[in-house]
Amino acid sequence: LPAARTDRASRRGWPFEVTLDRVTGKLSVAPGFLRRNGEFLRVKAVEGIPPATGFLCVVSTLTDGTWSDPAYAICSEPDETSFPIAEIAVDADSGDVTITQYPVTAALILQTKGCPLQKG
Repeated sequence: LPAARTDRASRRGWPFEVTLDRVTGKLSVAPGFLRRNGEFLRVKAVEGIPPATGFLCVVSTLTDGTWSDPAYAICSEPDETSFPIAEIAVDADSGDVTITQYPVTAALILQTKGCPLQKG
């Protein structure tokens, strides 16, 4: 399996710690917290994310007044519905995975819309 390297010492037990399982070659994410438009909630740990180059983000979207359950996704760029917790790089030649962990205490997603009564 490909080698894994992190640019910082492991912070075992920290929110959203990202690790590579050397047996399966998949990423795992420790549990963390999400502050979403004023709501504070726990995000569960997950295993089995296939590594790919991009930003590993906590993702939650607001559709018709209802939030989706928080999930993890590798995104090309973070945006208003995806908060980055790490950057993942997969070497095209060797398959080695580099994890650049971002020190995140709580992910933050704020989503707003223009007021329909607003003139303009």
